[in-house]
Amino acid sequence: QIERRDADALADRLLGIETGVSEPAATVLAGRDGAVTDAFAVQCVHRLRDKDDDVAAALTWLDERLAQRATSIHAATLAEQERQIGATVTVRNIITSMRVISEVDWPQLFERMCPVDDLLGVDQSYGAMDFASRNFYRTAIEELARASPLSELEIAARAVHAARKAGLPDGTPDPRRADPGYHLFAAGRAALEAEIGYRAPVRAWPRRLGQAFGIRGYWAVILLVAALILLVPIRALAGMGFDAGWPAGMGFDAGWLSVLVLLGAIPALDAAVALVNAGVTRSISPTILPALELRGGVPAELRTLVAVPVLLTSTASIAEQIEALEIHHLASLEGDVHFALLSDWADAATETTESDAAQLATAIEGIARLNVGHAALAGGDRFFLLHRRRVWSASEQAWIGWERKRGKLHELNRLLRGATDTNFITGDNAPQGVRFVITLDADTRLPRDTVRRLIGKLAHPLNRPRFDPGVGRVVEGHGILQPRITPSLAIGHEGSLFQRLFSSHGG
Repeated sequence: QIERRDADALADRLLGIETGVSEPAATVLAGRDGAVTDAFAVQCVHRLRDKDDDVAAALTWLDERLAQRATSIHAATLAEQERQIGATVTVRNIITSMRVISEVDWPQLFERMCPVDDLLGVDQSYGAMDFASRNFYRTAIEELARASPLSELEIAARAVHAARKAGLPDGTPDPRRADPGYHLFAAGRAALEAEIGYRAPVRAWPRRLGQAFGIRGYWAVILLVAALILLVPIRALAGMGFDAGWPAGMGFDAGWLSVLVLLGAIPALDAAVALVNAGVTRSISPTILPALELRGGVPAELRTLVAVPVLLTSTASIAEQIEALEIHHLASLEGDVHFALLSDWADAATETTESDAAQLATAIEGIARLNVGHAALAGGDRFFLLHRRRVWSASEQAWIGWERKRGKLHELNRLLRGATDTNFITGDNAPQGVRFVITLDADTRLPRDTVRRLIGKLAHPLNRPRFDPGVGRVVEGHGILQPRITPSLAIGHEGSLFQRLFSSHGG
């Protein structure tokens, strides 16, 4: 390109393109000694051939320069054309190769060639996970191998062996401990590290210390930072002679010191909490929750109910809510997933009002219309209306749906677990065997494939909740998930997305 631009500049001067007055060849060619390249010669010939005799001297000069390289204008033209044709073919081949590379399923190719995957693939749940989860397992093995004398294959074999012999203290099998991930990055990692001779790198020490000391270490660091913050103004006052007149060697008077500490304690603690929290959020990165991919959709054993708490207020709003419920279904086509409007009437001064029956009939008719248009599932109809009666609230001095939204979710959980004493007046045919419930606000739009992804998270063995009757809470796994609220998911005002995934077993 540079040679062609030089040739164009020379031709412009000879032909007077810019100024309108051509310059003599001797003036233009003065000082241009030495051989010329093929690209320069071909561009000059292209510009100057079949022009006036005034530029013939330039072509003669060009012949002389090419003769110094034992070539000619004709040979240089052929050589340049061959070079350009070769470059065109090369670029075409590069583009074709890039297209082929982009079409290759690199994750699948990598996993097919990875010997670690062959070892981990012995576990059935590993093959059922999505790619991000499988890669999380491989990354944990890489991290362990870098700081231990064993290879990745050996570490993977140790993790698989530990998973095979895992069980609860009473001898019953434990799905969590039977998963290799339990030993690679969960509670079983400490035992695996000791077995393989793992030595944690220095950069990992702060995080490990934080995990070891837990909340006590967190508060200890806050108190230490607050003490250092308090120390600065106290020492500054001492340097300004604040202790002048006090007995030598006693420093601050104990009374004044106490007053200063008390006055500065609250702002110092506030500043310390802010600093420590900022440090924690910057130094500790989030980790993914492994998930099953559920390639064939949601199976019957993971049957899920998507529930939308609403109020029946008008015919128009009921029609909108039923339409939104159908849209949620269309965003989650595959699998055993049911959808329900979890409804109450609006608060009233009496237990029933004149419009109640009409509103309820409209909702029932709309749900029935949806069920006619969409095929039923093994667990029953795909769409449901779960409506509650009003009850008297002494605190509100009104007839309301018991505990409003929170009460609806609580009673739904009991209904799905077989309770018969709830306030629901519809929903006798509620689906049986529901494992998970996803709750959505009425103004939330469910992103496509979100249901499958959420269920895949909680269905993974490491995420299944384990309830300890002794302490009265879930001690392992997750009973509730709330996805991060992002602008791409929120519809309407900020914070309108409220999706929570409930396990209907264990509350």
